[in-house]
Amino acid sequence: MRKFCEISKCNLVLSLPIILSFYTIILTTNSSVGSKYAFLLSLPFAIVSLSTTRVLSNPCMLTKPSLAKFHDPETGNEIIKLHKERMISFFFSFICTSMILLLIFFSYGIFIELPVDILHLPPLTPKEAAEIIILYLVCLELATLIVELLLATLLRPTLTLKYDEKNQ
Repeated sequence: MRKFCEISKCNLVLSLPIILSFYTIILTTNSSVGSKYAFLLSLPFAIVSLSTTRVLSNPCMLTKPSLAKFHDPETGNEIIKLHKERMISFFFSFICTSMILLLIFFSYGIFIELPVDILHLPPLTPKEAAEIIILYLVCLELATLIVELLLATLLRPTLTLKYDEKNQ
């Protein structure tokens, strides 16, 4: 239960930059989509990308890195550790890139004296905003629960690493 709460908290914190990056990508690549629909589209994309990254970051017999299958268990574990570190690096570089892009957009807007609403934030009523936030939180928690149940029952990761002070 403690692990589930920690993962839920991380998913919640990580979802904000992912939502903003998907929102920005949708708005800049498809001008026919309004800001409200771009925002609503970015929510399920964020949930799916967080869930996919969680499954791919924990190699099991189905998703085990192909090189690890051909080595002895100790070398295979090193390959799996390397795979986990690469996934973490990929995920954080994605988040950092989106934050840098947002910073560039805001800086450019401030430089040419555009209004602060450079992201074209969706026009939501307070009731709509509350409904969307509650629905997103429920869906995020359900997705986290499903992924954790899959990892605990069907997928069963081949190597579980604990990143604490004793292991470093």
